[in-house]
Amino acid sequence: MASIYLNRKDGKIVSFKFKAFLGRDENGRQIVKCTTWTTDCSLSEKRLLQLAKKESTILEKRISKEVEEERRLFQANVITFSLFAEKVWFVAQVKEKEIRETTQVFYRYLMDKMCEYFRNSKSTRQRR
Repeated sequence: MASIYLNRKDGKIVSFKFKAFLGRDENGRQIVKCTTWTTDCSLSEKRLLQLAKKESTILEKRISKEVEEERRLFQANVITFSLFAEKVWFVAQVKEKEIRETTQVFYRYLMDKMCEYFRNSKSTRQRR
């Protein structure tokens, strides 16, 4: 199960941070994914905690599925530029950091333009 961390402002819960441990990669490093879930402050703290537990379970399942899909695609050793940009570059630049929405939109725009330019180009990934 994902770890749940409370974010409070003025004594009220404003969001939750979920941190999911998804195993280890081929180098033995932990695979950890984090996400933030904002809340409706009008609910009671007990109800917010219940909802956060449900939401963390849903997010953990979704993230686990994404990680398995990435592993499957990268084990094939041949990926498109578009796939690399979406699954590696964009995740590293945006999803794992707290970046303003306008910057995220700009990165998405850049990624889409690069993918359009490099459509159907393939590269063999070198194993280290």
